[in-house]
Amino acid sequence: MCTIIVKGHHIEVTESIQTAVDIKFNKLKDLSANVGTSASLGFKQEGGSFEVNLVYRIKQIDIVVKKQHADLYAAINQAFDVAMRKVKSQKPNRRAALSPIADEPAESL
Repeated sequence: MCTIIVKGHHIEVTESIQTAVDIKFNKLKDLSANVGTSASLGFKQEGGSFEVNLVYRIKQIDIVVKKQHADLYAAINQAFDVAMRKVKSQKPNRRAALSPIADEPAESL
């Protein structure tokens, strides 16, 4: 089972932050059919904004997302939204690799 490691650089990971990450992470796992092998989310505050780094490994593909926003929760949401779009874009490629290729030409009308 894939879990996510959440780390804050000079910022405490509160229960509220962990809950927000867990909710988004569960949606990401469901979308990727639970084939993810590892995940980590780190965040830090730089100036007036938060930087969030999300790394999600699906089999041998690393999905890496970096987002900045003045609100930490918004940055977390944006990072997971981008990761979900990347997972969706990977799905057709995996299906195509697994589907048999027709050797016979299509019949013309």
